Amino acid sequence: MATKNLLAKLIILLGLVTAGVQGAWADGYYYGLIKSGVEYGDLTFDVYDCSYLNSQPLYVKKDPSSYLAVLKSIGGNASEVVVPATVEYDGETYKVGAIGGEVTNNSVYKLTFESDIAFYRQVESTTMMDQHTFSGSLYLPNLHTIVFKGNVENMNYDMHRLNCVNLEEIYFMNNVLPTFTGTWSDYSTSRADNITAYVVNKTEDELSTLKAQPVWREFKDLLLYTPNPEGVNVNIYVTVEEASPGQGVMFQIDGDRYIYGSGSKLFQTMIHSNLTFYVADGSKATPKQVFVNGRDVLPFMTVPETNPFYNGANPKVYTISNVSGDTYIRVIAEDLVDQYTVSAGQGGCVKFDFNGVQQTVEGGHSQSFPLAKGESKSLTIRPDEHFVFDRFWCDGIDMTDVTTFTKQIDGSLATTVEGGGQYLATFKPVPRQLFGRYGGDGNVVFTRKRGSVTMPYNIPDSEPVSVPLPAWEDGDEIMLSIEVHADEKVRVTRNGMGVTEMFEVSPATGDRTYTFKAEEPEATRLSMENDINVWDEATWVITIEKAYKIINAYTNNDALVTFVRPDGSAIAKENSQHARIYEGETYTVKFIPKHGEELKSFEIGWSPIDIENESRLVKNDDGSYSFTVTYDDVPDIENVIDLVAVFESTAGRVFFVTTTGTDYVDVTRSNGDCVSFNNRVAMEMFDLSESENTFEVKPFTNLDEVEKVLLNGEDVTNDSRYFVETGSTTPGGSYVSYNFGSVQGNSIIQIVYKNRRYDVNNDGRVTISDVTKLVNRILGKE
Repeated sequence: MATKNLLAKLIILLGLVTAGVQGAWADGYYYGLIKSGVEYGDLTFDVYDCSYLNSQPLYVKKDPSSYLAVLKSIGGNASEVVVPATVEYDGETYKVGAIGGEVTNNSVYKLTFESDIAFYRQVESTTMMDQHTFSGSLYLPNLHTIVFKGNVENMNYDMHRLNCVNLEEIYFMNNVLPTFTGTWSDYSTSRADNITAYVVNKTEDELSTLKAQPVWREFKDLLLYTPNPEGVNVNIYVTVEEASPGQGVMFQIDGDRYIYGSGSKLFQTMIHSNLTFYVADGSKATPKQVFVNGRDVLPFMTVPETNPFYNGANPKVYTISNVSGDTYIRVIAEDLVDQYTVSAGQGGCVKFDFNGVQQTVEGGHSQSFPLAKGESKSLTIRPDEHFVFDRFWCDGIDMTDVTTFTKQIDGSLATTVEGGGQYLATFKPVPRQLFGRYGGDGNVVFTRKRGSVTMPYNIPDSEPVSVPLPAWEDGDEIMLSIEVHADEKVRVTRNGMGVTEMFEVSPATGDRTYTFKAEEPEATRLSMENDINVWDEATWVITIEKAYKIINAYTNNDALVTFVRPDGSAIAKENSQHARIYEGETYTVKFIPKHGEELKSFEIGWSPIDIENESRLVKNDDGSYSFTVTYDDVPDIENVIDLVAVFESTAGRVFFVTTTGTDYVDVTRSNGDCVSFNNRVAMEMFDLSESENTFEVKPFTNLDEVEKVLLNGEDVTNDSRYFVETGSTTPGGSYVSYNFGSVQGNSIIQIVYKNRRYDVNNDGRVTISDVTKLVNRILGKE
């Protein structure tokens, strides 16, 4: 050692002499490196001679010599690694004091540093005015626990990184705690709120103060660590789970502590002892995962030199080093075989070969059996007579459309299954097509063809025909043919859905034949929203009737529409109406406006026409309009014609006629003006503006009672379209208020009282004839 120190001093003196020539310490200065890559078990170090440094030595063997070991890597597959305080090399002792570079390992679960450690270490020499830096990080993605038994130096340097994303526990076992600045993200890629930190020798007050400081308060929890005393037992909780009922694995700690198959047991061991356990395959199951305190250690288990099990296959062993507390071991098994259950629904059976013997699962029954992993099994699905195969299920999921079936000579279906599961084949009765035909005298025939066998079914009027459809086979064909005369129309529904457009019509006019043909079960060529499987059970309704077209008529403003049929009968409806018109027929569509309205525009097929020059549109004496439609007037493309009449109000003069028994009548117009008819005047009139169509009439009574109100002779007393009573009848000079809406043009409004003084023709009734004669007298025409 003296020779080695002398050599180091000579190197320093040589550097001083060189410095005198170069003026400053040159790059490439020799730092006393003794050896790089020193292996120490699974650990690799670089060792340095630092005896010449005047700064605080990392380790002093004898003054002034010091030696430093820097951790460079962790090898092997150990889950628990201890970094020693010192390393022996070439007769010298080196203090492990720093981490150099990125230390990587995917197996380490727990890492312990026995003495002081620095993630960043800068060593200076005041004599040589030079320095050397050791900096590093830990990249241990599966690290769960890290223990610092000595000081953690220089934690406040940004270069320090703990790249341990699954870190959950940090133990600071030295009284001198690291000094943090900033936040935990300055030191680690791990989330501090996932980590519990343990410290020693603190009072409750000191622990509370620490929890309030930066970084420390970021931890998930900060707890006081009290080591377990030596000689104390800790609990080992073991659970072995089955892969399937009765199929578990083998677990053993030693000869009399074991679990075979499944179950849970509590064992004990001494604190800080090492615990070795074994797992092995059961008869039909193998270990899938082995958890120790939540971490799967199965990938790190090795094959023992001897098999501790009397009948266990593929044994594996694992040792938990330094058991520091209660430990939980959980073994999860998976089957070495796949469990199958084959079931058949009513109406068929499923056959398969098992161990060289033909097995048959009849309808309503099931059978279970195991197969080695990866082995497949062929199933034959056979419907009973009058039944067909329906669906194929695996674990309750319909797999029919994603399963390949092969048709056998006897009509059964073969398929192959693998991977285990609960398989079920279901059946249904042979589907039938029910045909109902109504009307027409042409032939309606459903034809089913299979190979050289053709089976036609004639469908007579009003006598439904049921046709069975056996399971579809390649080459099958069905056809539905409907013959109609030139003046007939066909409408076909299938399960209530209109499918007439599915048929091809030949020829296009005259006597025709509607034909639907399918050569595959899914009639995809039909461009339906949903494909139709013509072999599914269905009800067809074929309606043949005399060809007709549709007339639609519309108005605005609640005008009436009346259709006058060829036989002279009529139907009326507000706003809109429609009717069927058959070949050779003529319809008259009558549009009846409300009083005071005139036709503004008329559209045929939503296109405006010249109402003055349209010969089919005639204005009647009563103010209505008639439009004549023949069958040929309706376009053949859509077989529909739309007629639209638009009416508008017109300005005119309004006459008010009263009878005796009233003092006067007040008429309040919509603009607020009031017109009064005084002294029992028989009649008055006034002009309405173009936009005016609402006014209020107040006939005052004098003990006489208002009997009714007439509009152009029509009793509108209870007609809300024209008249609304808004007042009340009271003897002795009160009034009844009537609100007229949409009244324009030359109209006569008559207030009729029980006193019938205005019965001009003395027939006991006051009618439009009486009113007309009275008006003519007033106007001087009689």
